[in-house]
Parts: sequence; C-alpha cells; structure tokens
Amino acid sequence: MWRKYFLGFIFCLLTTPVWAGTAEISFNDSSFQFLYEYLFQHQNDNADAPPAAPEEALPELFSGHYGLVIANARYLHNDDKDIEMFSGGLDLAGQPFIDNPTLQMRIGAKLYTGKANGKVDFLNIAIALRGEYVIPDTERMGISVGFNYAPKVFSFGDSAHLMETEVRLSYALFPRLNAFISYQNIRCDLVDDERVGVDNSVRLGFSGLF
Repeated sequence: MWRKYFLGFIFCLLTTPVWAGTAEISFNDSSFQFLYEYLFQHQNDNADAPPAAPEEALPELFSGHYGLVIANARYLHNDDKDIEMFSGGLDLAGQPFIDNPTLQMRIGAKLYTGKANGKVDFLNIAIALRGEYVIPDTERMGISVGFNYAPKVFSFGDSAHLMETEVRLSYALFPRLNAFISYQNIRCDLVDDERVGVDNSVRLGFSGLF
C-alpha cells in the first residue's frame, strides 16, 4: 500500500512546473533504499529572465536571504527483517555562517510509517536535524550527519520514541553525480516497552542532481 503512496508523491513533485531535485539509491546484500528530494526554488522577479539551472540557483538560495525548502520522500525495504518503511517531510536549509559556504544545516519534520518484523506497525512524526560539510582541501569529499527523533506525543500505532541517526561520507564523481557510503540506524520503542530495530545497516549508494 505504501508503495502506491510513495509513487503518487513522486508523481506530484515531478509534475510541478519549476523544479530541481536529487534522487538517490543505496543498497547492501539484503536491503535497498530510494530517496527523492525536491528543491523549491525562489522565483526570479524578472519574468523575462530564463530559469537558473539547479547548480546555479543553489548558491543564491543558500545565501541566507531566502533559504531553501526541500520536500523529501523515501522508501526502505529489507528482505531479511521483513521491513517496509516510507518516510516523507519538509526541511528548511541554509548556511548558518554566510562566510562559510562549505557548511549547510537543515531542520524540518518527517512522517514515518511502515511495518517492521512483519507485525509491528509504526506511525511517527519526527523533528529532523542534519548537517552537511564539504571538506575544503579535497573539494570533492563531504561528510553529513543526521538525527531525527519522534517524541511519544507524536507517535501512533504500536511504537513511540522513534529515533534515526545517519553518518555519510560522499565523493563527487561528476558535477551531478555523487557516490557515498552511509551508516543508518532506525529504532523505536513498542507500547509494551520492547525495543525494535527498524534499520541498522551500512550501504553503498549513488545520488544525482536533476
């Protein structure tokens, strides 16, 4: 069922007139994850000016005058643990320090829903934080760290206190294509105080800018 919602969300984003985004896939021997991010771009006041290419628009949007709104949708499947998970949300992104363009920060909210171990249904709304840093001396390498947490008051179904952490090391193969390795951990508490692991994996992946 969640696959249909995920595909519908992606279709809505792709049919928006002005868009730019990233798509990524990561995998290991027993699981894969697909993530799509849609970048809402600031409209130029000059209607006659051609739209900026995504890579040209990003520096202005991150300049601190506008910031950037990012919608995201993700699907995770794990064969070994019988897990299917969908998440989607909105982030506000920008540079905390105008004179340091190598550091970007995000804050937002995410909705998680799915089934773990074939029997545990979870539905959680999490506060999301993420930092992304490009290593200046390498120019092509970057490190990102993310932390999402859903308190009990925003948790429904069988679960509470959902928590996700991710650490990622990425390398720019081309201007629009990155390769990365990431560690991702997602877990939540059940109503009977049992803790269940939704994901605990190292994956290789690729992300592209469109």
